[in-house]
Amino acid sequence: MRSVLGPTKPDRLRSRGGAPYINASWILPKTPKRLDSSAFGSLTRSTTNKTNVCGSFVAAAHACIGHAEPLVNTSLINNLAFTLMEAGNHATAESEFRRALAIDPHFENAAVNLGLLLARQRRYDESLAILAPAIGAAAAHHNVGVIAIDLGDQPVAYQQFTLAGSQPGAPQATQDFLAALTKSTI
Repeated sequence: MRSVLGPTKPDRLRSRGGAPYINASWILPKTPKRLDSSAFGSLTRSTTNKTNVCGSFVAAAHACIGHAEPLVNTSLINNLAFTLMEAGNHATAESEFRRALAIDPHFENAAVNLGLLLARQRRYDESLAILAPAIGAAAAHHNVGVIAIDLGDQPVAYQQFTLAGSQPGAPQATQDFLAALTKSTI
């Protein structure tokens, strides 16, 4: 699963070119933009020993965190957490995302990544509590609904799309997901 690069403005998650949620890739985690983490991603996809590669990256990231400016720290911590998440170390990734948010509670990348990580663990209420302030209620419910579909949890997906659809300015994609879910249960 590839993630989307781009600006970190909240409107970007709600709308692209005036048509919200056109592309399901908009709900994917925000891939860190720094060369260090993208190089790590290439290594983990091409090697069978992700643990060693991840361990090296984590050690290097921890060495750098103490020497960076606070804004860079949150970015580096988010990159580290994203790397840990991709390597399957969800508990440590969650801890690092939360650490980035403790430094900067408005750091959208960390909030989105943490929210999506929690949703993938079926911790939907916690996920929504993180996502809604960062990207808005409609987008939060929509994104959790997409993850619930991916997890095979259709009742939760239906509930989340219904809640997203009840928000002002709900996107057509939310209604499309609802219609598809309704057809699949008939």
